[in-house]
Amino acid sequence: MADPVQKEVACRANKDSVTGRRMFECCEELLGLNREELKRWRFRTYQRIELLVDCLDENLRPRTRARVRKEIRAMASADAEFARMVRYFLRVWGVE
Repeated sequence: MADPVQKEVACRANKDSVTGRRMFECCEELLGLNREELKRWRFRTYQRIELLVDCLDENLRPRTRARVRKEIRAMASADAEFARMVRYFLRVWGVE
């Protein structure tokens, strides 16, 4: 979840099942998924994707809109940092 006040994005379990929570807790502990530096690093990516998505609502020239969409696709590509998080927020925001 993104927290604009704390300027961080923390990972959490996707499912409400006991097994899902247990698996996430193990991964979180072993891998340090919610270390402070990672939460802040994720937030910088979150801010960038949020800004790009907000730009799509503006009256942009077609060339600029295409560049924004291209950058959004790049941020959601498999080899991008925090790509899964980016895809999650794009889905939540209803962005194709």
